Amino acid sequence: TCGTIRTQGTAMLLNMFFGVIANAANGIAMQVNGVLQQFSASITTSIRPQLVKSVGENNMQRMLTLTYAACKYPSLLLALFAIPLVIAMPYVLELWLKDVPANASIFCTLLILVMLFNQLSTGLTTAIEAIGRVKILHLIVGSMHIVSIPAAYIFFKLGFPAPTIFWCIMVEEVIAALFRVILAKKLIGLILRLYIN
Repeated sequence: TCGTIRTQGTAMLLNMFFGVIANAANGIAMQVNGVLQQFSASITTSIRPQLVKSVGENNMQRMLTLTYAACKYPSLLLALFAIPLVIAMPYVLELWLKDVPANASIFCTLLILVMLFNQLSTGLTTAIEAIGRVKILHLIVGSMHIVSIPAAYIFFKLGFPAPTIFWCIMVEEVIAALFRVILAKKLIGLILRLYIN
């Protein structure tokens, strides 16, 4: 619900302050983001059953190994496609759309960076869910998703440009990732050094 509020709130704010062209650029960015997200989510989906099975067998060492893998491999796979795409974004959008809306390139780039930050801790979410601590995780991290909307509204009222909303989302996503790491350290025994490695 919080993710949907963030997505729809972004579209509403952009439409309210910058009109339909900014909203069109946001729609394009969301399409690019969706394709990349599906691609990287396939690895996390394949690791999830083994991770849950390890928790069921009380094999916490294997669960932690799979958690590190669920953070590392989808992030690497996503970066493999995302980084070249970010570098060539204006060219790719011109090739795809011919008439590219203003801000589409920066919106796509910022959303891809948001997704990269998110992907670094997605495996932690899977592990915390596997041990049954869903409520605390989604209460904290989910509510973080909503914070970016009022923050962006304030910035827009102060006259900041349209990409500001994605900077707000990026800051929120970095903070949410830190919360996931802190929760994983407390709840599943995450070893920070191994996670960072």
